[in-house]
Amino acid sequence: MIIPAPTASVLLIENLIFLVLATLVIVVGVKRYPDARPFPGPVRPWPLWFRIWFPIIWFVGGLIPLITLIGWGVIGGHTAVVLALTPYFVMFVLQIVSEQVVWKNFQSPIWVIVPCLYLPWRVWQCVRGLETLGPDSGLLVADITLWALLVLWILNIFVHYTGIPNSMRWNEPRANV
Repeated sequence: MIIPAPTASVLLIENLIFLVLATLVIVVGVKRYPDARPFPGPVRPWPLWFRIWFPIIWFVGGLIPLITLIGWGVIGGHTAVVLALTPYFVMFVLQIVSEQVVWKNFQSPIWVIVPCLYLPWRVWQCVRGLETLGPDSGLLVADITLWALLVLWILNIFVHYTGIPNSMRWNEPRANV
């Protein structure tokens, strides 16, 4: 069975619905804990493995798809590549903005859930991107890029979810309350 490629309007509606729901969860979360201790942000200094992992995320998750989008989508004129990667980049940027706002403006521990919302969505976007390209697109670079992104974000879900106790400092001794 061949799955029809999603249209631009379908991708737009899907991503707008996700954005509204994710923003609602974040806003409700921030409002729900107004008296929470100010969240100092991710634990630093980063362990060695994360200092290696973080640049990989930016290279594979940011630079490679940007080159693919510009080179094969914009310059190369392949509309399917533009449709496959533009929503990805918009949500990538909105995740970073959401994390920064929640962390720096509100200093809320809800910061830790922003990736919990966006990372699975990013996996879905990669699947939708592969559907947009289609099985016989002939766009090998775009296909490889989306498969690499899919693997990256699945791995990063594991990294983020297993790091939540450390991010939230649950491993630190508690003061007597």
